[in-house]
Amino acid sequence: MDYKEEIIKYLKNTEGNLQGEWTDDMTPFSMLAASAEEYLHENKNEGKIAALFIYQQLCIEMMKVLIIYSNFYEKLAVYPTKKEFKSFKENVSYSEVLNELKYKIEFKNKKKLIQKIKEINDLRNKFGHELFSQWWKHDIQKDLLNLYEKFENIFEIYGICQYDLIQKIKILKAKPEIEKLYK
Repeated sequence: MDYKEEIIKYLKNTEGNLQGEWTDDMTPFSMLAASAEEYLHENKNEGKIAALFIYQQLCIEMMKVLIIYSNFYEKLAVYPTKKEFKSFKENVSYSEVLNELKYKIEFKNKKKLIQKIKEINDLRNKFGHELFSQWWKHDIQKDLLNLYEKFENIFEIYGICQYDLIQKIKILKAKPEIEKLYK
């Protein structure tokens, strides 16, 4: 499929194709979120730490989705000029995804989302890197208090970010030179 055909395919079913691009190698988001909730409800320290690690991974996946939407926006913004983006490697790191998101287009609540995701990642690093070497420094009950609520807040902010990107894409899709491609 050439570049123009790919753009047309995405214009005809924008959200389906963008989500499909993300889910190619991803366990369904809802399954992971449900697993994290189950671990939290066990009310055991190991369950709370497992939930933290899952939430941090879900934050990475949310950033990937926003990058995919941003990439499509950028492609439409410069069309007919061709713009390509690299795909994520299988085990891409948090910092690689975060850095890429930072340099994407601005959208509503982007900075707020990044700040909240960093808070989750800092907790993950604290428990992932220091749990055994400095276990005496950690108060799991205190440090992971309201973990579910923190993630829910991130998810709400993510929804606002994604919605804003969808609206930005809709505006570009309405440009006459873009609209004639798929109508």
